[in-house]
Amino acid sequence: MLNGRHTGFQEDDIYVQPLPIWQSKEWYGNGNGFAEVPTEDGPFWEFGIIFRSRDYGKDVFDAISAWNENLSEDRKNNISISFIIESENEYSTFIYPGLPDDTDD
Repeated sequence: MLNGRHTGFQEDDIYVQPLPIWQSKEWYGNGNGFAEVPTEDGPFWEFGIIFRSRDYGKDVFDAISAWNENLSEDRKNNISISFIIESENEYSTFIYPGLPDDTDD
């Protein structure tokens, strides 16, 4: 505490590496949008990745789904996504496993 004021500091670091099966030549693009479907949790974002071949897309989907125990909905934030703005016209997308929830079990 300085002069009656609380001071805090937080630093978060993350190291991201590609999936072992990742092949950049198979990636075609991605898309995202806002789903206005009312749910008990409120509205949500949708995100999709487009690959050149169906088989490779299924391999990536299976790998990412494993982070969420192959459940169809991710209610525990097991799958994370970040959009990093690189410039006015470019951005990078990172998809990675979420941090474990200490409140489980």
